[in-house]
Amino acid sequence: WVSLQSQRSPDTDPWVARGALLPLGDAIKDFSDTAAIIAAVDLVISIDSAVAHLAGAMGARTWLLLPANPDYRWMQERTDSPWYPTMKLWRQTRLGEWSSTLRQVEQALRLETKYMPLAGHQRLIRGRHGWFVYNRHDQYVGQALEHYGEYAEYEVQLFARIMQGFG
Repeated sequence: WVSLQSQRSPDTDPWVARGALLPLGDAIKDFSDTAAIIAAVDLVISIDSAVAHLAGAMGARTWLLLPANPDYRWMQERTDSPWYPTMKLWRQTRLGEWSSTLRQVEQALRLETKYMPLAGHQRLIRGRHGWFVYNRHDQYVGQALEHYGEYAEYEVQLFARIMQGFG
């Protein structure tokens, strides 16, 4: 998971510590940084924000979480957007009550990841630093993941240093 939220909440620390969340928000300087990250992810999940509109305008797959009384542009009782064809709308059923909406989003995510298509020699494995999609015939990465179930620690550290220098 990647977070674009600036001013990271301490609530996310356990996720970051176990490698389940990569917080990039504080490294983002402008919309071109945001757009580059959006272009690199499979799905953007957002509230009605500038990030959601940028993702929609870019044609990125976007799931938008809307309150029970959304802005007029989202119309009523629609799950799609005429403005952004790649956007799906998730609506709160009662003002202030997000649990049912978030459960629906969670179920949809579980369904998507359960049946995530991998072509040819691609494999999906969970490692200490998160999920990896790799080619099992790759001489370096693929064989390391097949044999050890982990990616080379040096490359993970290098990627972390690069991302820190990004900010």
